[in-house]
Amino acid sequence: MLSLALVWACLSLAPYPALAQESDKDLDPGVKLNYLIMEGGYFRIEPEQYLREGIQASIVDNYRRAVYLLSKAIDSGGLTLGDLSRAYVARGISYQGLGKLKEALHDFAKALEAMPSSPTAHYHLADVLKDQKKTTEAIIALNQAVTLKPNYAQAYLLRGRVWMQRGDYNLAAKDFSQCIAYDSSLAKAFFERGQALRKMGKINDALADFKEFALRNPLDSQVKQLIIKLEYQLKDQKG
Repeated sequence: MLSLALVWACLSLAPYPALAQESDKDLDPGVKLNYLIMEGGYFRIEPEQYLREGIQASIVDNYRRAVYLLSKAIDSGGLTLGDLSRAYVARGISYQGLGKLKEALHDFAKALEAMPSSPTAHYHLADVLKDQKKTTEAIIALNQAVTLKPNYAQAYLLRGRVWMQRGDYNLAAKDFSQCIAYDSSLAKAFFERGQALRKMGKINDALADFKEFALRNPLDSQVKQLIIKLEYQLKDQKG
């Protein structure tokens, strides 16, 4: 019930995003002409095709084109609830990439309205809420995400970041550890757990995490400097 209330709260706060026609001006003229031809009397694009191409455009960070295509898919009214939820998630990611957080918030809430059991929609809703510094609401959404998908490593990583934002370093370290347990290939989790441990005064443990991150990212000069700084700090404490 709490999660559903959060969705409705997000919908009430976020304005309805611009329709597809209003985003036409963002397209390259050649691309726009191509779509105008394909939408004429000789061709008929199925909603699923708009969805596929829109998701692909979002994946490669072509956000304006993604918004255009996904708006077409959504406005068609021909998608299943599952595909409608995917379309809203992909368009929300695109809006977020364009810095339009209110529109993104609206779309992730609509994705959950269509498919309340989508852990991905809960995750992306939380990501926008975090950016808006609505940390309590973000935690609620991420709790739902990991309840629906207990091995959702990225959700634990994001929840750890929210705990860091709130200054709850112990809870952050636990979530980063959970992320690593489910997917140790996420090297960023080692760095961020190191930051949480450092805040807790656990310098040796933090140093071990920073060194693990450095092994996986040998070109990162910033973490190398941080390791040197912490090693000197430990020597001073012993000396």
